[in-house]
Amino acid sequence: PEFMIPVALVGWMNSIHSFAPSVPVGDILKGKKDLPARDSQEFQMASDSSEVILFDYLVDDHDRPRTWGNWIMDEHKRVLNWDSGIGWNHGPETTDYCKKILCGAAVWDPHHDPAIGKTYENCEPICRFSSSMVQRLIELGPEAAGTSESLEKLLEKAVAQDQLDPVWQFVRFNEKSLKQVVHYLPSNFYRGMVFKMERAFDHFEKCA
Repeated sequence: PEFMIPVALVGWMNSIHSFAPSVPVGDILKGKKDLPARDSQEFQMASDSSEVILFDYLVDDHDRPRTWGNWIMDEHKRVLNWDSGIGWNHGPETTDYCKKILCGAAVWDPHHDPAIGKTYENCEPICRFSSSMVQRLIELGPEAAGTSESLEKLLEKAVAQDQLDPVWQFVRFNEKSLKQVVHYLPSNFYRGMVFKMERAFDHFEKCA
């Protein structure tokens, strides 16, 4: 039998490569090491990495923290936000477990066992974030609540431009408590962004 299967084509980029984020960068973001000079490569790496980690948290993508294969750097040594295909892992809203995404790369976790891929058990979340990204989230969150410029509304408008809109119809979850496959309404995912931003801001306050 023949089936119609939606696919997406992504343009390839030259001069990029995967890398393992260094432990010193993790120490900077966790406050264990002093901030380097703002014009240094290490500062830029820490700033870029914090933005990628925070983005992963907002879209609930647990893939990057578990492996260094999805950490991508371009020819200018800038970290790229690359491959979030396993986003919204736990539905429209996150769980307490999802906050462990903020622990960053697995190699930063002293409890990580590369032989079995075990991590997250007692990991420490980062507490230093890119000031420009935090400010942008403030503009898209509390300051834009209820307006067309809020993160939830911007996400909805972006998805509406996709050929596969509303996209979410392809997402399904196995709810153990319900013992069945569950589909959510698109509106659940947009409202879920507000919930995740609130939890992110709670984390920022704890770090202050």
